[in-house]
Order: sequence, then structure tokens, then C-alpha cells
Amino acid sequence: MNARRRGLAVGGWAVLTILALFAFQEWHRHWVALKYAHLVPPDGTLVQTTLEAQRAALSSGALPIDRAIERVARTDRMQLRAILPVPSTDPAPAAGWRHHPLYVEPPRDTPSEAQAPTTPTQQTDGATAPGASAALSPQAPAGVTP
Repeated sequence: MNARRRGLAVGGWAVLTILALFAFQEWHRHWVALKYAHLVPPDGTLVQTTLEAQRAALSSGALPIDRAIERVARTDRMQLRAILPVPSTDPAPAAGWRHHPLYVEPPRDTPSEAQAPTTPTQQTDGATAPGASAALSPQAPAGVTP
């Protein structure tokens, strides 16, 4: 009997929670509508006004949109420098692949010893000066970038 009471109590609390969430959602919707009512025109022409402003901006630019579309349609894609395909230099999309089990780190172009910049905390014998971070030491683990 105790398990039945507990089940009814859990079910009752679940129903009360759902009702409270619906009530809060309705209250919040009305509150937002009242708070921002002054931003929306009363006759509902906000979308129409915005579309007209966008059309006017597109047709009054340095190159109207109709002529720009015609120019792009007439020109070969490979001659348009603005949309010419080029390799990306953005490393952000590859960031998640480092955690994949089969990921292999691509080789990096490292400058030669003569071109390598020296840091004030790195001594000439390869040891790290006192107070320098471990990332600057030559013994940093592989895959860790300073």
C-alpha cells in the first residue's frame, strides 16, 4: 500500500509541475506582449514596412539588385572573384576531429632553427629559464600547442 501512495504522490507532483509550467509560460507570454507592445504598430504593418524598406535598400544601392543578378547570371562562375572557391584557412571546423580515435595530426610547417624566434625565457642550451611556463619548454608533450 505504501508503494501505491508513493506512486500517486509522484504522479500528482508531476501533474502539478506540468500545470505550473504551462501557467508560467502563459504569464510570460502576456508579460512580454505587454512589455514590448509599444514596439509593434497597432495595425500590424510591421512586416510590410520592413519588406518595403529592404526592397528600397536593395534597389537604391551602388549596383541595384536586378542588375547584379543579371551580371552574375551572364558571367562564368570562375571569373567572379567574390565567389571564387578557395581553400579555407579556418581551423575551427577541424577542432572536434582531434578527439576522434582515428585522427592523425597533419604535419606542420615548422621554421628552421635559423628562422625560429627565440623567447627571452628560453636559454641557449635548450633548458627553460626559471619561472617560464612548461608550454615553452622543449619537453612539452606532443600535440600540446603553446
